[in-house]
Amino acid sequence: MLMIVCGIDPGLRGGIAIVDVEDQVLLAAQEMPLVKETKNSKNKILDVCKFQKFLTDMQPESIVIERVASRPAQSSQSTFTFGRMYGAIESIVYLQKCVVEQGMFERVEPRVWKKAFGLSSDKGKSKESASKLLLIDDINLLNKISKSDGIAEAALIALYPFQREGKIHLSAIERS
Repeated sequence: MLMIVCGIDPGLRGGIAIVDVEDQVLLAAQEMPLVKETKNSKNKILDVCKFQKFLTDMQPESIVIERVASRPAQSSQSTFTFGRMYGAIESIVYLQKCVVEQGMFERVEPRVWKKAFGLSSDKGKSKESASKLLLIDDINLLNKISKSDGIAEAALIALYPFQREGKIHLSAIERS
């Protein structure tokens, strides 16, 4: 039985990952789709059309998003921009079939999911853990997860509810 879960690491360097959590297989992933705010702007914002299309095409059965908050060192402009992006992501998530029909949506704080996997703020360790925990047959997906901590963390966020329940195998290699 497949259980397809979408994990979302919000933010400009975040990612989206679709994981079959029963078999711990990474099925699809991409960095957070961004677009220039205006034609001549340097500022990037969420490309809501691409984000919506990715979720709609993948049809996850559940969505897990990292619950974020402002950081003390962030400027008010940076905090506002990040909050605006998070709000757009959450709005699109609320429109997905799995959320509308079954309420299959969860938010998890970074410190909580990272603790469950024995991780710190070290992004390299997140990439390493995701690579060990997931079967990744597609070389393009393997390259994405090794290059993008946002995608790696999105994949781990997708796995988190199952890790919390003790249903995650320690290593994809052990299952091969």
